[in-house]
Amino acid sequence: MKLTKEEIRVPIWNNGERAIGLATHKPPCLLEITYINSKKERLYPDTYIVTKEFAAKYPVKKFTKTPPLFIIPIVDLIKEES
Repeated sequence: MKLTKEEIRVPIWNNGERAIGLATHKPPCLLEITYINSKKERLYPDTYIVTKEFAAKYPVKKFTKTPPLFIIPIVDLIKEES
């Protein structure tokens, strides 16, 4: 199965922790968080694997002008094995 590559430009805050909002139709996918801090450092340089089963463990939220999103804490993401 070929996984699509998805990019998250800016993480969100959810209950005091960094998380990502991933559209419910995107998994399965490879995920990159390309956010760069003020020191021009990429805080999350890894690529992560998000399967449908993994994403389904997390709540879905609907924000204005967005499709429904899985809200997944960054610390829970699974790094892709190279």
